[in-house]
Amino acid sequence: MKKFRYRLERVLRFREIVKAEKKRLLGLARQELAAAEARLLALEQELLVDRIGTRTILTVDELQLSSAYTTWLSQEMERQKLHVEGCKERVAQALAAYVEATQEAESLIRHKSKKRTEYEEYLEREQQKFLDELTTQRIGRTKLSESEARRTESQLKEETAL
Repeated sequence: MKKFRYRLERVLRFREIVKAEKKRLLGLARQELAAAEARLLALEQELLVDRIGTRTILTVDELQLSSAYTTWLSQEMERQKLHVEGCKERVAQALAAYVEATQEAESLIRHKSKKRTEYEEYLEREQQKFLDELTTQRIGRTKLSESEARRTESQLKEETAL
């Protein structure tokens, strides 16, 4: 009997490759998000440290410098927050793409499984037909042998009667 061969195997392999690539891209997007969140946290901590440090007596130049640094930190934090939001959107898009690729691959896997089951059922039916045919042939030969044996016995009786 022929071995089962799924005709969409190449498409399935391609979809599995696409799924793996989407998973890789999702991982990269999550890494970028984690790095952006870590940078934002570091900026927030730096701003807290700067505010705590300004409680000492400062000269006018130091006060202006501290104020400029605090302003820069605040602006940098806002830019980083926007970057974090952008990263979250990219993670959401990458996740959606990965889910879609997974669904496409899973649908082909289910289709392959269904086709394999159908093929195995077909093989079983063919095997049963073959066995039924053998049984029918054997029964036919047995009946033929019995009828030949009866004919031979009746011919012997006729010959002995003559």
